[in-house]
Amino acid sequence: MAKKKSDNGKKDDSNTEKADVPAIPNEKWDITLVLDEITQEIEIIDVEKLFSAYLTVRRKFFDDLLSRITGIKHYTVGKGIDKVIGVDGEDWTKNPWVLIMARDVKDGAVFWLLFKREQNLSGTLVGVGPSEFLGALVRLFPEDVEARNEYIKKILIWLTIEPGKWQNIGVFIPNWF
Repeated sequence: MAKKKSDNGKKDDSNTEKADVPAIPNEKWDITLVLDEITQEIEIIDVEKLFSAYLTVRRKFFDDLLSRITGIKHYTVGKGIDKVIGVDGEDWTKNPWVLIMARDVKDGAVFWLLFKREQNLSGTLVGVGPSEFLGALVRLFPEDVEARNEYIKKILIWLTIEPGKWQNIGVFIPNWF
């Protein structure tokens, strides 16, 4: 790593070369969760710019996930989404949302996936979080948008077929349902 001299002649430890990693977008969804009477606010990064589009997920994924949840104690499903504020600053709460929150057993990595359910019961992935997860994904595939999409698709498959991979998984819908 190259070091540069600052204006005062001393070495500066900051990088002179920037990695060719795309910046994490500033567009965020603000989600308020109420779980067990505890309110938590999280930010989920909008994925359109980093994935070149919103990813559509078939109804079968949601059906498979919900059937997998039954009988596995570290999978939870229930109401919990209290408020959704979109990247446009508008209140999107009265939409059919699904929020998946998971923690990997191996490394403890946490990720969140925010889907808007469609009339045909497919879902549109609109956001991913936390920013540390998305940052790791971008560093893993800095130039390859398709590889990012494929990695997310693999995670969706793992959620439904590998329950032992996860320390816990929560699937939450709006409280107004």
